Amino acid sequence: MAALMAHDWPGNVRELRNVIERALALGSEPSALVAPLGDRLSGSSRASMPVEFAPGLPFRDEKERWNEQFERRYLTWLLRRAEGNISKAARDADMDRKYLHKLLKKYGIDPEHP
Repeated sequence: MAALMAHDWPGNVRELRNVIERALALGSEPSALVAPLGDRLSGSSRASMPVEFAPGLPFRDEKERWNEQFERRYLTWLLRRAEGNISKAARDADMDRKYLHKLLKKYGIDPEHP
């Protein structure tokens, strides 16, 4: 329940309805279908983990480092949610299966054991 309440719901009511309907169809908890919030806690409370930047790193490099960290965490979460099923994970992420394979290879993520 806390994960559902803490989620930003950028798709508003439609997104919430889709998550609830999908959870009912899959027989799972709705909170399992919501992306993890990472460093955010429920409500407007902030980080349990402080945001840390590498001193002396140019903006472009720092941004790339954070993007890589996000992609790695997202892909791992996505595969766990899809129980290792690449096709389902690609559909859930609205991404081409070949591109998902490319990203998994880039980060050395094994679909069988994310």
